[in-house]
Amino acid sequence: MPHPPESDRPSVMVVEDFDDTRRMIALELRNEGYEVVEVSDGRVAVEAVRRRCPDLVLLELSLPGCDGLTAAFRMREVAAMCHVPIVACTTRPSSPSGTNDQAPRRTRTSGAGQLRHATIRGQFGRRSGRLRKAADRTT
Repeated sequence: MPHPPESDRPSVMVVEDFDDTRRMIALELRNEGYEVVEVSDGRVAVEAVRRRCPDLVLLELSLPGCDGLTAAFRMREVAAMCHVPIVACTTRPSSPSGTNDQAPRRTRTSGAGQLRHATIRGQFGRRSGRLRKAADRTT
């Protein structure tokens, strides 16, 4: 059973180790009315969802220590997290050939259960609609 919300606003956990990127994403989400929990480490993110389940998790896969993929698997072990969308995010650009090199990573992450993927580039405001769509659809 999910933990009771601390506010009426939907909550998003942003898990990103680069402070500037995490703060930028959090600022945009707060400006759009979301309650935001900022976390810089996969292990801390797993501990946080055990205390309070967010409505959505934006998770960088390339985290130091407990990487995002490991954190996603551990989050799925928390009963309240079984239906919470986890969006695997990256700020890595496409390859020089213009294709996105995320296909092998998508294959590895498919076992984490309903893990969505998003690439964050450029101005975040233009991406927020895509994140909403990613949270609503199952891959």
